[in-house]
Amino acid sequence: MEKFWDYASTLKVDMNDTKRDIERLHRITNTTDFGEMLADLSNFSVIVEKLLDKYTLQTTLTILDTMRVIFKYYGCDSYFMWRFTDEYNNLMDIKVNKALYSKFSFVEVRKQVENDLDYYLTKKCCFTEYRQFLIIALFLFEFPLRLSNWIKFRLEFDDYENLTEYDDYPFYIVVQKTEPFFIFNKYEDGAFKGQLIRKIKNHKVHKLMVKYCINLSVNKSHFLTNKSGKPITATNLSNGITNFTRDYFGKSISLNNLRIQYQAYKKIIEPEIEIKDKLFAL
Repeated sequence: MEKFWDYASTLKVDMNDTKRDIERLHRITNTTDFGEMLADLSNFSVIVEKLLDKYTLQTTLTILDTMRVIFKYYGCDSYFMWRFTDEYNNLMDIKVNKALYSKFSFVEVRKQVENDLDYYLTKKCCFTEYRQFLIIALFLFEFPLRLSNWIKFRLEFDDYENLTEYDDYPFYIVVQKTEPFFIFNKYEDGAFKGQLIRKIKNHKVHKLMVKYCINLSVNKSHFLTNKSGKPITATNLSNGITNFTRDYFGKSISLNNLRIQYQAYKKIIEPEIEIKDKLFAL
């Protein structure tokens, strides 16, 4: 750790700010050891989500500057730094072009996705492309979830009617006679605090979901997988969404980006989404 501070002192950074940012990162990662924190920071997409949930965009960017110093000190490879820089630039773009980016992300994006729902329902495309489009459609029209929560869903096929008994895990998708139910369970300090059971309300998004669960996915226990049925990680999903949006919209837009703008548009679209996000911290 002392060697890191020696390295940081050679850079033109405010040491007090750097120490404050590292303390924030310890709180975000729930660590006290620098090495343990570093291991968590390697999955930086998840860390960025948590930072954006807790801090302003400007503060998040400042903390990312400190993370860049840490990554450079430990000699992270060029591909890793390229992905990190891409994520950073996405957030900086929002800061610099806030009004234009907001309009693009929740007016243009929603409109384009809505216009293409029929295309993805009727045309054949690769499994990965369909999965990425489905997640974006579910996010925009149904559930504005954090990226890290999408990969946590357990998939169940069960005709038993009492869905409330699925209460021992935070996230379920239970398919009953081709009808998918999203189940969110709230826990605090290990205690059960409440449950929300939701159907998909948008008819075409519902059909997209049914097509995926019944016909496309070969894994009937995990919601998000690769084409061979192996569960994917948050990093896999983050990279996949970034690559898909770059091709689809002509601009890389992560779920982190969309969640920032969701907060700005929340009062406008919340009647349409009808999510109890204060209770379930979606």
